[in-house]
Amino acid sequence: MALVATIGTKSRVQGQFGPKTVVRGTLAFDNAYPTNGETVLLSQVGLSTVDQMKLFPYAGYVGEWDGVNKKVKLFYADYNANADGPLIEVAANANAVAVSAMPFEAIGDEA
Repeated sequence: MALVATIGTKSRVQGQFGPKTVVRGTLAFDNAYPTNGETVLLSQVGLSTVDQMKLFPYAGYVGEWDGVNKKVKLFYADYNANADGPLIEVAANANAVAVSAMPFEAIGDEA
């Protein structure tokens, strides 16, 4: 199984460099998170290009858009009294089904 995107709303906006499409929806991860993130097919989010993607925290996880590789990475905190540090990426092949509706907002050109 792979990443599943569900589109909620789609609207046109006038950006600084012309009209853009804003897509809002959710992302659902599966039971085998791949190394360095899940690939996002732009058609899944209804765009032909993505200029920017915002991911909103969900179920204790934080998402990050890797625009160069067109991937979404998942991170979590594993803090204790001895080793506070930056967020940790979810391990390869980890079960991420708890992240079943991470909200996103993507801005780009419509497909």
